Amino acid sequence: MTGVVTTAKLSVTVLLLRVQGETDLEVLMQRRAAKMTFGGAWAFPGGSVEAADRRDAADEAATLHNSVVRETWEETSIRLPNPDELVTWGRWITPVSELRRFDTWFYAVAAPPDQRAQPCGHESTALEWQTPQRMIAAATCGERLVFPPTWVTLADLADSWARHSSLPAMLAAERHREILPLMPRVVGRAPAVNVLMPWDPAYTTGAGADAAPLARIPDHLCRLPSCFKRPGS
Repeated sequence: MTGVVTTAKLSVTVLLLRVQGETDLEVLMQRRAAKMTFGGAWAFPGGSVEAADRRDAADEAATLHNSVVRETWEETSIRLPNPDELVTWGRWITPVSELRRFDTWFYAVAAPPDQRAQPCGHESTALEWQTPQRMIAAATCGERLVFPPTWVTLADLADSWARHSSLPAMLAAERHREILPLMPRVVGRAPAVNVLMPWDPAYTTGAGADAAPLARIPDHLCRLPSCFKRPGS
């Protein structure tokens, strides 16, 4: 920690979804290239908003949608035909204790069935369709490196899928979800470094600037592990 708080860069992430065998929800995951931020981790496609995405400076929603369409094409070779189908799924903000920070909006959408995903090569080294449960299991046993926001989102997807009968029904229902900005908190010193979630009772203990308490956290998220050991610590 340097005591310097940097501005979080506006970013987007896309949850490309499909159904296999009528019962298995799958989401497209990518392994980040080693040279990239969060290198080696498995995450959803996405990246920072660029100047070209801001065609109307007054319309932030359009800017974010433009960025999702561009990033999806650049990282997966999939063209999203209708940005209006994007469902705002969540928002994660990097803790203030980090020098490189992102204010990331997560969007969910059904993947176009007639297109094949292909990795871009320089930002990711692999693309895989995975059920949220399989990816969580792989992360739990250490086979895959998955950071907490991705982990929580995978669990959120699994919970939503269990409550709906089809992908169209799930996306239609989730279009009205309340979006809360979630900012983890990094505590401790290496090698004992943990990442606390906003619903953890210890989140606001001696919090300082990086722990804004949040209300109305969904119950199924509160049942997730209250803290995560930071990868690499």
